[in-house]
Amino acid sequence: MSQFEAYMSSPLKFPLLSAAQFFHRIQIILIFSVLMIILNRFAFYLALKQKDFTITLWLYCIGLKDSLKDTRMYRQRVIILSSFAVSATFLLCGCSKPTRLPTIFGEGKNSVSFQTRFIGASFENRPIECIILGAGNDVSFILATIHGDEPAGTTLVMELSQYLQQKPELLIGRKVVLMPVANPDGLVRNQRHNARGVDLNRNFSVANRLYNAVYGYSALSEPEARIIEHVIREYKPARIVSIHQPFGCIDYDGPAKILAEQMAQLTRLPMKKLGAMPGSLGSSAGVELGIPIVTLELLPDDHKLDAQTLWRRYGAGLIAAIIYPETDALPGK
Repeated sequence: MSQFEAYMSSPLKFPLLSAAQFFHRIQIILIFSVLMIILNRFAFYLALKQKDFTITLWLYCIGLKDSLKDTRMYRQRVIILSSFAVSATFLLCGCSKPTRLPTIFGEGKNSVSFQTRFIGASFENRPIECIILGAGNDVSFILATIHGDEPAGTTLVMELSQYLQQKPELLIGRKVVLMPVANPDGLVRNQRHNARGVDLNRNFSVANRLYNAVYGYSALSEPEARIIEHVIREYKPARIVSIHQPFGCIDYDGPAKILAEQMAQLTRLPMKKLGAMPGSLGSSAGVELGIPIVTLELLPDDHKLDAQTLWRRYGAGLIAAIIYPETDALPGK
């Protein structure tokens, strides 16, 4: 079964709304309520002036027939019905993008769970989702395209998801959290920053961050950065891999030197210590939280490669991060 088929065939559940979606639903509720009031007033007018049987029947069905003789009663009932309509609309519209309940892959001791989970929405209300594979205590968090003009990582993460579904034994005792697109608005625009022009990888709450329009005037001012922070707080990963372009190297922050060396060897990329950038995810997770984090910098033209070629080049490095410190299950061994 392909990943798309598994996603589409699994049952649905509905998470809570993000703040942006909540206000969007409020707008829908207000518009719907105004339309209901206009419709009722129009129906009342027609029934009163035109003596139309169909309209009178409509008013009878919604409980307003008696109000033809009593305007005050009419207004009271319109308020009650409109309030009911608002509540009903809120309930019907109050669910965010559906996510899928876990699907089980493998058999017996090698069976693992797979779930696509809606985490939150970007500034322009595009969904940010995570693919959750496995249910073990050893957690790896791998994210891509925090910069919208660095899309090769998204393809690579999706290939990783497919590979892990075909190799469920790698997930025994482990959980892998994949975020294929951390900056969907930037990806749509093919730009580094998010829709508000903020560099998400400079927006985290750390001592070395700078405060300006490009990095954000406050820490975690952007919904996308808050979502990443939330995932780290919720899942408490033992290690993080953030996939970027275009420098073609392996960088790391926090206690990740040994893993970074291993990934550099497997991907044939040089290891370069670029330093903790101000307000970056590396500074936040690696330096302040002490979580080993490796930055996998792909080559400038890697987004032009097909998925299989990308996987042959870099797949072993990602598997190394997931099974670290083990090495026996690496591809090719």
